[in-house]
Amino acid sequence: MNKQLSNAVAKFKKDVCNAPLPTRCKKSMTTAWKDSTYSVLKDEIDELHTALAADDLVEVADALGDIIYFATGQALLQGIDIDNVLAEIHRSNMTKKPGVKEGPTMPNDVIKDKDYVPPNIKKVLRRAP
Repeated sequence: MNKQLSNAVAKFKKDVCNAPLPTRCKKSMTTAWKDSTYSVLKDEIDELHTALAADDLVEVADALGDIIYFATGQALLQGIDIDNVLAEIHRSNMTKKPGVKEGPTMPNDVIKDKDYVPPNIKKVLRRAP
């Protein structure tokens, strides 16, 4: 996947936040990191919900962008190569087929049929330096 976003977020984390970025995946996550990650993402999801309810495309775009940018930063802080994780998810998604699944659906929905191959995130994380 294109590393432009993760490189930009890494620059922000280093230059603006003065946050050290690990070169390897961390073995554990601190309670503070878990709590703050959940709290910020929940706030951003709430902003997205408000924007959707208001039919405000500008605020929807802003909320989605904030979610992606923040999640990318949090991955980097844990030493997760998010580009390779996303590439693995994309590889898996390409094994899905058009169809309608049970529960909430979306236009152009897809299903996991017999040819579906789930992502192997563990393998991606083990490959990390």
